[in-house]
Amino acid sequence: MKTKTNYFVVVLVVLFTSVSFAQISFIKHTIDGNFSGAASVYAIDVNGDSLIDVLGAGGGANSITMWKNDGNNPIFWEEQAVVNNFQVASSVFSVDLDNDGDNDVLGSAWMDDEIAWWSNNGGNPVEWTKQPIDQNFDGAQEIYATDIDGDEDIDVLGAAMNGNQIVLWYNNGETPITWSKQIIAENFDWARSVYALDVNDDTRIDILGAAYSVNKISLWINNGDSTWTEQVIDSNFPGAHKVYACDIDNDNDIDILGAAHLGDEVAWWENEEGNPIQWTKHTIEQNLDGAISVYACDIDKDGDADVLGGAEVANDVTLWLNNGDSPVTWTKQTIDCDFAGAWGVFAEDIDNDSTIDIIAAASIANDIAWWENDGIVGINDQPNFPSKIKLFQNYPNPFNPSTKIKYQIPKLSFVSLKVYDVLGNEIAILVNEEKPAGNYEVDFSATGGSASGGNVYNLPSGIYIYKLNAGKFTKTNKMILLK
Repeated sequence: MKTKTNYFVVVLVVLFTSVSFAQISFIKHTIDGNFSGAASVYAIDVNGDSLIDVLGAGGGANSITMWKNDGNNPIFWEEQAVVNNFQVASSVFSVDLDNDGDNDVLGSAWMDDEIAWWSNNGGNPVEWTKQPIDQNFDGAQEIYATDIDGDEDIDVLGAAMNGNQIVLWYNNGETPITWSKQIIAENFDWARSVYALDVNDDTRIDILGAAYSVNKISLWINNGDSTWTEQVIDSNFPGAHKVYACDIDNDNDIDILGAAHLGDEVAWWENEEGNPIQWTKHTIEQNLDGAISVYACDIDKDGDADVLGGAEVANDVTLWLNNGDSPVTWTKQTIDCDFAGAWGVFAEDIDNDSTIDIIAAASIANDIAWWENDGIVGINDQPNFPSKIKLFQNYPNPFNPSTKIKYQIPKLSFVSLKVYDVLGNEIAILVNEEKPAGNYEVDFSATGGSASGGNVYNLPSGIYIYKLNAGKFTKTNKMILLK
């Protein structure tokens, strides 16, 4: 039987203005200017105060460190070490690994050959308990975590540069957590990066990797029975150093992004569907000296994914704004051209002002910094009504617990926007009324909310479908709740 729930929904109507050569104004703020060998950054609310904190891995500092956001203006950052003596810490990630309602920290250490996680025990400062996952992971380079096997436990992925491996550790769901190790790829020479997402739209999470010395970006399709089928996306991407995935061209399938350190290139591969999937490569930048990292999200909030890159030789942090056309074109904006040894990049709303800010690490400058999004400049004041109906990908995606869904309609229409589970059960009605022409944004919370007249709910992790009907137009998109 279908269940209908009033989830907490906020609808924002926006009349966009037309933009000519628009760029975003950014203001730089240093978080820590003495974090030796800063390599990796991540941003999330670690201590449960609804403020976005910053995490960093420092290869020279041999440390995973948290900087607590105090919520003031300007923000004061309180440094709290998660771990020291974690030799050549190479990457950091955060998620609620033990399903206790707070975000834990994961890290990799290149010299220690270790993948580990730290249980968040609460407190101020936060107290941490280290839990090793693998202490013999040769040249541990990067870590990522998501629910791979669909059992609502967070599993862990790692890339081993010296061991030439991509490895998956299944979370067995016990207390304390135990792990079952599976090697996804061997002889994946100088594995530098790993990521996971449902690439082929079969509701199963697939795995992506980048291998530096064989210039390769690969995809491993999840067959649903703990076996994997490798598909080489590109074997001529010199010094493949970073891989990421999201829907770049807004066609409701997952594309792949990569950074090539030796090729000085940032590129994306368009998912043309098929079995096996057909891929078309598109270069975003071919002259980014020492391109080492890439990340994507909707930074200018126009409904499509923009791309961030870090260049270790050029000392650049660069943003390419997606112009939303077909084929996709880009407007380049250099965020910082003097960020020595620019390495990891990330984006999140740091100052809680509903704009997306940029965070990056500089390995030579020993710097963790963020660039405050101060709004779009170069806007004229002519109204720009939508020319067609469009349903955008939700942001953030994956999300926990809330996400934003945007859509646009060019004329007065009766609009229905609903959320379903993968079995087709109706979960929530977000919009069900006549709407004038315009651009709309809906906040959807998986925890529900009494503010809308409903009860408090708690949806489990998984894939959910949202469907827009407007006149004769129908479009569905997927979103992932990841706790």
